[in-house]
Amino acid sequence: MQQKKIDPQSLWRRYLVALALIAGFVSASHVVSMMALAGDEEASAAINISGRQRMLSQRVLALSEREYLDPTDEAATLALDNSVALFVRSHQALVQGGDLGLSRERADARRWVYETEHNGVTLNEEVETFVEELAVMRGKIPGDIELARAHLHDLALTDGFLAALDNAVHELELQANAEVAQLRRLSLFGLLAALLILFFEARFIFWPAQRAVVDAFDNMIASLDKAESAEDKVKRILNARTTFFANMSEDLQTPLKILRGYVDQVLRTDLPQAAARQLSLVQRASEQMEQIVNDVVDVRLLEEGLIEIEEQPVALSPFIDEVLATYQSRIERKGVVLKKDVSDRLPEWVSVDPKRFGQILDNLLSNAAKFTHEGEITVRAAYFRDGKWALEVTDTGEGISFHNQDALFRRFVTKPGEPGRTTGGTGLGLPICHDLARLMGGQLTVESILGHGSTFRAVLPLHAAEAPASTSEETPKAVEAA
Repeated sequence: MQQKKIDPQSLWRRYLVALALIAGFVSASHVVSMMALAGDEEASAAINISGRQRMLSQRVLALSEREYLDPTDEAATLALDNSVALFVRSHQALVQGGDLGLSRERADARRWVYETEHNGVTLNEEVETFVEELAVMRGKIPGDIELARAHLHDLALTDGFLAALDNAVHELELQANAEVAQLRRLSLFGLLAALLILFFEARFIFWPAQRAVVDAFDNMIASLDKAESAEDKVKRILNARTTFFANMSEDLQTPLKILRGYVDQVLRTDLPQAAARQLSLVQRASEQMEQIVNDVVDVRLLEEGLIEIEEQPVALSPFIDEVLATYQSRIERKGVVLKKDVSDRLPEWVSVDPKRFGQILDNLLSNAAKFTHEGEITVRAAYFRDGKWALEVTDTGEGISFHNQDALFRRFVTKPGEPGRTTGGTGLGLPICHDLARLMGGQLTVESILGHGSTFRAVLPLHAAEAPASTSEETPKAVEAA
C-alpha cells in the first residue's frame, strides 16, 4: 500500500501550531499560578483577620468593664477606643473588602459567611448589635447603659457570639482548603494537557517528519546510484541523518524541559501512591529521552568542531566519588560491588575539563552498571606513562568478543549482537566519549573477553594543578559536569 506523500509546508504549519499551543499553555499556566498565589495570600489574610475578631471581642469586653468601673482610667479608654476601631475596621474589610489586604473582588466569597442566618440572626447583625450596645454602655449614643452592660456580660449571649465568630474562621478555612484542592486538580490537568500536546506533536509532526526523511533518503540513494560511489553515498546519508536528528533534538529540548518541569512540580504535591509511581515512570522516561537528545546534539557539535575543552582545577578523588554516588544504590541493588582505587602517585588536583571528563566517567560507569549482573565494578585512576594518566572502569559483566570491539566506537551502532548480550540504545555514548578523549589530548580504548568482563581505559595528559586560593571556591560538581 502506497503511503501518502508528506507535504513539508504542512509539517511546518503543524510545527508552528504546536509551538503556539505550548507557548499559550505555559503563559496560561503562569497566569493561573500568579492568580492562585494571590488568592492564597488573601485567604490566609482573611483567616487571620477573622481569628483576630474573636480575640478583639474579648479584649473590648474586658476594657469596657474596666472603663465602666473607673471612668478616669485614660489608658483603658485609649486602649478601648483603638480596639473598637480595629474591630469595626476588620469586620468591614471582611464583608466589603478594600482594606487590610483584602480585595473587593473576593468579598462576595466571604460575605455569605456573615450574612447567613443562624437561629434567626446573621453574624453581621450580631456584630452590629455588639458595637451598638458597647457604644450605649460607654455613653457614646443614647440608651439604657445598665441594660446594655447586662447584655454584653450575659454569658449565654456572649458565648453564642463567640461561637459565631469561631464558625466564621472555620468557614473561611474550608473555603481556603477547597481552593487548594482546586489548584491541585488544575496542576494535574495541566500536566495531562502538556503530555497530550507532546503526544499530538509526536503523532502529527515528528512521526510524519520521520516518514518524510525516510522518503528523502530513498530518493537520495536513487539519485546517487548513477553518479557517486557507494562510499560517498553512505557518507552523505550519514551526514544527512546526523544533521536531521541533531536539528530535531534541539527542537525537542524545550518540550522535554517543560514536561520534566511539570512532572517535578506535581510530584511535590500530595498525590495518591499509584499516581506518584506512574509520574515517577514518566519522569525517568523523560530523563532517558533527554539524555538521547543531548547525545545527538553532542554528535553534531563534535562534527562541526564546536566543542571546546575548558580545563580547570579538579580534586580528582572527590570528583570521582560524586559520580560513583549517583550509581551506588543502583549497582548494589543488583548485588554487585562498586570499588574505587586512586593511585597515590597522582596529584590531588588535576587540570581537566570537568564537564567532559565527568561525561566520559558517567557513560563508562553507566555501561558497566547496565551489563554487569554479578561480581564487581572497579573505577581506577593511576599514572600511565610519558606524562599521562589513565582512568579505567573494569567490570565482571557480559564482555565483548574481540571482532566486535571496534564497532563500539562507531556512531549509531548499538551493542554488538552476541548470544545473551543485552541490546538497545542509540549507539552514541561510547563514540562521543571516544571523540571527547581525543579532544582532551588522549584516547579511549577497550579490553574485553566475552563472558569475563571488560576494561575501558581513558588515557589523558597529566596536568597537575594547584588548589583554588579561596577555600570557598569549590571544585566543579561531578553531577553537573556529567
